[in-house]
Amino acid sequence: MFSAALAKEFKLVFRDLHSILVLFVMPAVFIVIMSLAMQEQFSDTSDFKLSLKFHNADQSIVSETFIGFLTESQHIEFTEAITTDVSVSIESSLDNTDKAYFYIPEKLSTHFDIESPPYSPLELHLSPSTDARTRLLILSVIEEALAKTRLTLFAQALEMDKESQNSLMAGSDIKLSYLYQSNENAPPTAVQQSVPAWLIFSMFFVVIPISTTLITEKQQGTLNRLRTMNISMPKFLLAKIFPYLLINQFQLVIMILLGIYLIPLLGGEQLTIGGSLPALAIISLATGFAAVGFALLIAVIAKTTEQATSIGGVGNILLAATGGIMVPKFVMPEYLQPLTNISPMSWGLEGFLDIFLRKGDVSSIINEVGILLAFGLSMLTIALIIGHKQR
Repeated sequence: MFSAALAKEFKLVFRDLHSILVLFVMPAVFIVIMSLAMQEQFSDTSDFKLSLKFHNADQSIVSETFIGFLTESQHIEFTEAITTDVSVSIESSLDNTDKAYFYIPEKLSTHFDIESPPYSPLELHLSPSTDARTRLLILSVIEEALAKTRLTLFAQALEMDKESQNSLMAGSDIKLSYLYQSNENAPPTAVQQSVPAWLIFSMFFVVIPISTTLITEKQQGTLNRLRTMNISMPKFLLAKIFPYLLINQFQLVIMILLGIYLIPLLGGEQLTIGGSLPALAIISLATGFAAVGFALLIAVIAKTTEQATSIGGVGNILLAATGGIMVPKFVMPEYLQPLTNISPMSWGLEGFLDIFLRKGDVSSIINEVGILLAFGLSMLTIALIIGHKQR
């Protein structure tokens, strides 16, 4: 009889292909968009380029030295404004695509002479649309150029030779490396964050097709007919787990293939899997079980498909918002990061990241798998209790 109930569930799944299609199209679209949009933020080698106009009212050797150091920046292109009317130049620059306008006052050399009287400060005018990251980048470039100019003047005052000056100006000897990187030269990437995040998000959206079929069966009297065939509520709900758990695994395979083959074709970075494939399968099954258990609870509680769609949709969005799916955990303020622990999506995401980024094996995901299975089992148990009471 259980096999008959299982066969019935597979038939219901294939009848609702539109809902099943959403479970694949939605994460695919999110993964493509977010992997490409967030590539600069996750990459250690950035092609970020900013255009900034400046006006040099000083026109001295010191200011030319300062401008020379400014133009060494890899991420900001400094262009001298054509007009000498500063107010007009500022307005025209900020009205266009420029994020900032930089004004170098007369007698710049007084900035570097402690015995000089108070001087006119350098002026940085920012567009209202300039974000904090860009503002900090501009300020750091200007401050670095000021520091190099100060060192140059100091070296010239000491009559240091050119070789000594170049040695003084040499960049810092810092080797940057990442812990738990998937290979020796690859830091964490946007695609390695986006694929598991939006895969998990879509896994939990099985609540919609599961709720639709279960509520329809209630309304059509299918449950009563199954009862006459001695199919208990536990067997009935268990039969619903397997088809959607299988769908979750197909989601995993397709999204990983998308990250490996499609994203690079669109200009993104290729997905690399640093850990073991058995561990990947286990965390995927555990996440799928948690998602299906949550979906069955919503389906049993809801009276109508509208209720199920609303409760399930809002619930998934809340779990994603608090679980590091919509906003990565490391981007959150420190006081908000512990909040992610209340979301099962966060547990699944940590398990996937252990494998993708930290070369994790089965032993490294035991905690996440245990919590996900416990969550799914508790949801399923509550659904069974409520289902028995509804009988």
